[in-house]
Amino acid sequence: MLRDLRIQNYAIIEELSLSFSHGLNIITGDTGAGKSILLGAMGLILGDRAATDRIRTGAEAARISARFDLSDAPEKLEKALELGFDASDGEIVVHRTLSRTGKGKITVNGDPATLGLLGKLWRNVVDVHGQHEHHSLLNREQHLDLLDAFGRHRNQRKAYEACYGRLLSLQEALAQLESAARDRERRLDFLRFQIDEIAAVDPKAGEEEALERECRLLANAERLTALSQGAYALLHESDESLSDGIGRLLTMLQELASLDPETNSLTAQGEEVKYRLEDLALTLRDYGSHLEPDPHRLAGLEDRLDKLRSVKRKYGESLEAVLRFRGAAEAELQQLTNSEEERARLQVDFEQALDEAGALSAKLSEARARAARRMEKALARELSDLGMPAIGFSVRPQKRRAGQNRLQDRQGNTLTHRGVDEVEFLVSPNPGETLRPLARIASGGELSRIMLAVKTVLADVDRVGVLIFDEVDAGVGGAVAEILGKRLRYVAEGKQVICVTHLPQVASLGQTHCHISKEVVKGRTLVRARALDGQERIHEIARMLGGLDITQTTVDHAREMLEQTG
Repeated sequence: MLRDLRIQNYAIIEELSLSFSHGLNIITGDTGAGKSILLGAMGLILGDRAATDRIRTGAEAARISARFDLSDAPEKLEKALELGFDASDGEIVVHRTLSRTGKGKITVNGDPATLGLLGKLWRNVVDVHGQHEHHSLLNREQHLDLLDAFGRHRNQRKAYEACYGRLLSLQEALAQLESAARDRERRLDFLRFQIDEIAAVDPKAGEEEALERECRLLANAERLTALSQGAYALLHESDESLSDGIGRLLTMLQELASLDPETNSLTAQGEEVKYRLEDLALTLRDYGSHLEPDPHRLAGLEDRLDKLRSVKRKYGESLEAVLRFRGAAEAELQQLTNSEEERARLQVDFEQALDEAGALSAKLSEARARAARRMEKALARELSDLGMPAIGFSVRPQKRRAGQNRLQDRQGNTLTHRGVDEVEFLVSPNPGETLRPLARIASGGELSRIMLAVKTVLADVDRVGVLIFDEVDAGVGGAVAEILGKRLRYVAEGKQVICVTHLPQVASLGQTHCHISKEVVKGRTLVRARALDGQERIHEIARMLGGLDITQTTVDHAREMLEQTG
């Protein structure tokens, strides 16, 4: 709900502050006192474009601010968060500044905002009736939602929307497969070539290192043989071999130990050296006996290494990477091979979802047609009660025209997230005249009363929390005025209604009452606002009843009207 509205240097208003409450808020005052200027300022808060000529004469800037309490509307708070505004305390404060330089400024809870963001923020939160810019009845796209709200089609809409969402996902998946299919054969051929090229080499993990070692051995076989044989001869076969020398060493150590037992450990160490040298000699002998030059084997190994290095250059930095590449290629090949089966499966799912969406949208269309007739009857009764019995009101659902590249059901109707229907409210101002779109027929007062009739029949399902009415009482009087006031009071039971009125029958039904007055001080026009209560309110109702001449009878009548409304 709207808590406060403050206006500075806007039009003829120097400074004005108003507070509002839940329920029906009434604004009254003399003609030209500036009541409608309030709605102009409110429009700026809701996202209207600003004109610098609305800045008060002599001022360089106009400022308008409004404080909204959305603590009882969690879905509205969530919307504010989605738009990037911090509303953790449940409040939204909008400040808007108009400058003669043309550089205006908008903030929401202290953060910069744009006109577009304001429009999104207040959509389905505030509805102004009387100025066309914010009149939701003039937005044809809103008509379908209003009809669905009246018909209580929420569950049907949710079921259809879920099916429509699946249908779009399947359509996208099919489109991706179709796009991929155009390159599918070329990709299949390329994958097969890569897999076959790697398979022809058939690399093994760790194979390259083993081959490189064997190549080194074969390439140096003669030198390795000479080195191993020379070392063996030095150990065992030469005249001055180490084996003979270690034998003489042991003899000396044994004689040393016989003379000095303390040196027995030296003999043991000498024997250990002897055994180690014998082992080394045998190993060298065996190593040299297996080394034989083999040019054919070496050529084969080098050819194999060339092939391994070739696949590495194309498919990975190592043989392990090459093997991973082959695995990925084989998986993609399998996927592409199976894509036709996948496409066939998706096509079956798509056809089933299309049939389901068509069936759900058809049932929704039938429900809308029935609801349209009920809504027409309910609105006819309300419009008659509001003094507009001659107005013909038609709620006309029709199938949406086919659009290029749009989803269509089996009958050729275009499917959207709201079904196959579009709805328009049509009006005939007088009997016998052709029904025409609402925006081309109705005046501001007629629009306000038509919207009041719509809001009355939608009172328990309408999501909009703040309704502002101006001109709703234009051309209305007598019993109709009282009915209009009661309708406003009824609609205000579940939301906040702010109504600018000239009718005492309407004003007496308000739960809060604000009076706007205008006076000239030192040659400048000033607009003032004052909350009325008690005797002041009785006097204002009496003024509205009797004009300039307020009699005791008029005052008594005003008091009686207020007492009857509670």
